Amino acid sequence: MNQLDFSEFPELSTPRLRLRKLEQTDAAAVHELRSDPAVNAFLDRAVSTGIPDALAHIAKIENLIQNNASIYWVITLKNDQAFAGTICLWNFDIPGQTVEIGYELLPQYQGKGIMAEAIKCVINYAFETLKAKTITAFPAAGNISSVRLLENNGFRLSNAPYQNSHDTVDHMLTYLLDK
Repeated sequence: MNQLDFSEFPELSTPRLRLRKLEQTDAAAVHELRSDPAVNAFLDRAVSTGIPDALAHIAKIENLIQNNASIYWVITLKNDQAFAGTICLWNFDIPGQTVEIGYELLPQYQGKGIMAEAIKCVINYAFETLKAKTITAFPAAGNISSVRLLENNGFRLSNAPYQNSHDTVDHMLTYLLDK
């Protein structure tokens, strides 16, 4: 995998979507995303309680990007720039040439093929630009939509153990996509 350097943020696009950098002005949308019960149903994290929580999350993401520990995009629609959700690459394992993908989408944008389009774009970035050999994902066993999204994009369920930050979360599945 290539050495990571996100000092010049890699904006990406698809026919319908723009994947851009997270900004302070996204705080209200980040709060909406991180406090939505449907979005949080399969995530083991604290629910956002207001704009200060959202701003703290944005600062955390900015720090991770500055330290080349994550690359995190806001998914927007090109026609109106609406904040639809986020997608990221993180938990980079340079020697193992592996990276983890994560994503979340506001309920009003689910079921419209938006995440399917975004994930294809980010998979391409991981393999072609970063030169990753394997992309991992850890959906909750009950998150059928996420499992279907991964399987439709070539990920396969694996029983192989993988060292990750989700070891304490119950009912996580391990999915792998090899180049």
